[in-house]
Amino acid sequence: MELLPEERLRRAQGRIDRAWLAALVAAALFVIIGLMAVVDTGGMQSADWFNFGDAALVVGLAWGVAKRSRLAAAILLFHLLLVEGILWSHSHSLTSALALLIFGALYTYGLLGTLEYHQLIGAERNRA
Repeated sequence: MELLPEERLRRAQGRIDRAWLAALVAAALFVIIGLMAVVDTGGMQSADWFNFGDAALVVGLAWGVAKRSRLAAAILLFHLLLVEGILWSHSHSLTSALALLIFGALYTYGLLGTLEYHQLIGAERNRA
């Protein structure tokens, strides 16, 4: 049974909402990890700047996804695959694997949601 366009739009918006909220959670985790490293070492190291820069980038991408940007959603997913993929390849930790699975699924659904949203909006404009 095929969903009505309004239901598909609602489903796409739900996927988009979950993706940008997950990105905000990821950014908060980057900040927490960065602060923990600063406290642990007693000062700012280059890796700490990377964590805070990553948090700022992810917040910006989350804002783009919330505005239904397909490009922001794609970059957000690519960023996750790059950063967590590198971490996992070096440490093979369960935390990195779980982050890849959970955030990867949410970001992928967010990307699919933005694509579906724009497809539905484009079809609606063509009808008008």
